[in-house]
Amino acid sequence: MNIRLATAEDAEAIAKVHIASWQEAYKDLLPQDRLSQMSVERSTDSWQQRLQAPQHMIFVAEADSEIIGFSSVGPSRDDDAQSTIAELYAIYLLSSEWGKGTGKALWQKSVECLKQEGYQSVTLWVFKDNPRARQFYEGMGFILDDREETFEIFDVTKHEVRYKLTF
Repeated sequence: MNIRLATAEDAEAIAKVHIASWQEAYKDLLPQDRLSQMSVERSTDSWQQRLQAPQHMIFVAEADSEIIGFSSVGPSRDDDAQSTIAELYAIYLLSSEWGKGTGKALWQKSVECLKQEGYQSVTLWVFKDNPRARQFYEGMGFILDDREETFEIFDVTKHEVRYKLTF
């Protein structure tokens, strides 16, 4: 497995992993019909834009020249964040990679780069009712903080909790 900085040419492969991961990870959390309607084309366009944003760092995990996962980090979008606080925007893997260390490797590369950029801590938001993801983040050293948010996605009200890790 190889972890590297993503390029514009990776947008479609990242979109495919993103959608496949959502369809598996959120199958019990979000409406199946809405998950099945996710568009690789729309997602590719979105990832192309993110890949051009200089403040975002996007890494891909490759095995046999195929992208099997990705992570995305950058400045925190939270209203209470200082400039030294980063955010883990996304970390997704093909379900065949779950539990194999791919997510941990992506996270370690992300942390290394965040530290080089001068960040002192990082936050992330995760569905409150997603124990698999929460267990992963807690295993990486994240600690639940006091922030929660509610939002609508796919016509469903979801609750998110914020985690933080100080380097």
